[in-house]
Amino acid sequence: LTDARFVEANLRGAKMHEVELTDSTFEGADLTGAELIGATLGRPPLRMQNAILSRVNLTGAVLTGADMRCVVLDHAVLHNATLASVKFGKRNIKEYAREPNLEAADFSGANLAGEELYKANLHKAKFINVKNLTVDRVKEAYNWEEADYDPSLKQKLGLSSERES
Repeated sequence: LTDARFVEANLRGAKMHEVELTDSTFEGADLTGAELIGATLGRPPLRMQNAILSRVNLTGAVLTGADMRCVVLDHAVLHNATLASVKFGKRNIKEYAREPNLEAADFSGANLAGEELYKANLHKAKFINVKNLTVDRVKEAYNWEEADYDPSLKQKLGLSSERES
């Protein structure tokens, strides 16, 4: 699908495996519990501002140039996903209704090239074996100290390896 518009759509529990959505808009859409396994959501601009992606499964998905500012992405699964130039954070506080919530999201094995985590909530998020995640980007987020990282990134962040997550 090209130029699909799901503005404020109710897509709760939708199963869209291996789907390709380019130049699409999901602004304010509710994708709670949706499965987008292996989906390609890309070619900027992919608009997902203020979307609800709680418990969404994005295993193996490719998100390129997505604007995900102020998304709710708590308890999401992003195993082996590729997130290139994704903006999770927000720099203009007046423009969006809420801070991005990535609480308990699992980014294990994800490629986070060029993502922006500014003011995102990382409480209990999991970043094990991720690629292209920098210390500077992590420290722009809220609750980054409460996320789980692999040992080398923990050390770079100055966190104890014995710390419980």
